[in-house]
Amino acid sequence: MVYNNLKTVVQTDEYMMIYIEWMHWARIIRIGDEEHKSSDLATFDGDSIGWWEGDTLVVETTNFLDQPYQTADRKVTERFTPINDGGLLYSFMVEDEDYTDSWGGEFVWPKSDQVPYEYACHEGNYAMSATLMGARVREREHREAQGSGND
Repeated sequence: MVYNNLKTVVQTDEYMMIYIEWMHWARIIRIGDEEHKSSDLATFDGDSIGWWEGDTLVVETTNFLDQPYQTADRKVTERFTPINDGGLLYSFMVEDEDYTDSWGGEFVWPKSDQVPYEYACHEGNYAMSATLMGARVREREHREAQGSGND
C-alpha cells in the first residue's frame, strides 16, 4: 500500500463519504440528488452527485473552482464497482473543454484493514528519542551547574 493512500468509504442511503488519508480530505457525494448545486458554490473537489447502476455507484462531479490545473467547465464521471476480494474497481472519465477529447483511467482500490495514518509533520515522532536524550543532557548540565552532581 502506498503511503498516505488509504481510503475509508462510509455510506448511508443519501450520502457517501470518501475519507482520503492524504491531507485528511473528506469528500461528500450526494446519492440520488438529480441536480448539481449552483456553480457559484464551486470548490476544489467540485459538487458530486451519485446514482446506482446495478451494483456500481456512478458519480458525476462538476462545479470545480477555476484554479490552476482545473477549469470551471470540467466534468468528471466516476464508477465504483465492487470486486471479488472486497475492494473496489475505481474508474473515471474527464471531460474538459481544454482538451480535444475526454480522458480517463481505472485502477483497483484494494480492501485493507490498515488504519489511516496521521498526516502531519512527523519530525517529532521520529526524533523523540533524540529530543529526550537532549533533555536529559540539559538536566544533567543544570544539576552540575547547581552543584548537586546527581545523575
